This record gives sequence, structure tokens and C-alpha cells, in this order.
Amino acid sequence: AKSSYSLEEGNPRGSCPLGFPSSRPPPLLNPYWGGQRRYPIVKELNYKADSAESKPAHYLPIYQRYFAEIAAPKPVILEMGVHRGDSLEMLADYFPAALVLGVDAEPPQRVWSTPRIKAYQGLQDDAALYERIMAENAIDYFDLIIDDCAHIGSTAAASFRILFPRLKAGGFYI
Repeated sequence: AKSSYSLEEGNPRGSCPLGFPSSRPPPLLNPYWGGQRRYPIVKELNYKADSAESKPAHYLPIYQRYFAEIAAPKPVILEMGVHRGDSLEMLADYFPAALVLGVDAEPPQRVWSTPRIKAYQGLQDDAALYERIMAENAIDYFDLIIDDCAHIGSTAAASFRILFPRLKAGGFYI
């Protein structure tokens, strides 16, 4: 990751380990948002943190810190482990021009709010699956890769070996 923040440095600004005040993180500014401030994911999307359909609430401040640094005007995002797909919707809402791709052993069967979201069935360590996804979507790299899949070290390491070389310079693998 690009951030130089260290958890060992302490936290002078509140109880959040990333230095945000615990009540409300600051708005984020990205040049590709046309100078508009983007407020934190939880506030902006009324995202149901810590529910069965979503990411745990403590993920979101970490995500938004790194999301603010993604400078691509049309980022290509891959998330592994999408469960019911709510996080794909969150990503598509947060990045209005992004292509959001999800992989899960049992992907959600649902109608997406935008054609920019696609879910694929497969295992996290399947190199052929990622080659197919990249070919079908005519992409050469990912700007953001989120691994929230099997939570097993060997499979996470295998997908990292497959996908990290396909991460755009300056991109994030979370």
C-alpha cells in the first residue's frame, strides 16, 4: 500500500487506528471526482456495516483511505469473495465509472444496479478464470484487487501470485 501511516506511531486524532476522528472521517478528495468531496462510504451509501450482507464496519475506514488514492478515471476493480454481492454495489456506487468484477465459489444470482458489475463463479486460486475474466472484459490490469475470499493462507498466497503481476503500477491489493 502507498500509505506511510504506521499503527505503531499512535493515533493523535481519535480512536480510529488510521487517525480519523471516531465520529466521522474527513471527506475525501480525488481529482477524478471533478473536485467534489466524497464522504465516507458508511455515510454516503448508508451501507449496512456488520450485517450479514456486508463488510465488517471496521473495513470501511481502511477501504476509503486507500480508495481516495486511486487516480484512474475508470478504475478496474476485482473483488474475490463477494458473498451476496452488496460490496460490488458499494464499489460501483463509490467509483461511478469503474468496472467492478467479482469472483465467488457461489456468486450471487441477482440483477445489478449497473452493467458495470459482473460476477463470476470460480475459485480464488484459478489462474485460467482470471485470464478468462481479463479477456472477456478486454482489460490488461486491475487498479484495485480486494481479497476477501477463503481466508486460508495457501489459497490467498496462490491468488496473490496469480494476480499481483496483473495489478497496475500504483494500484492496491487489499
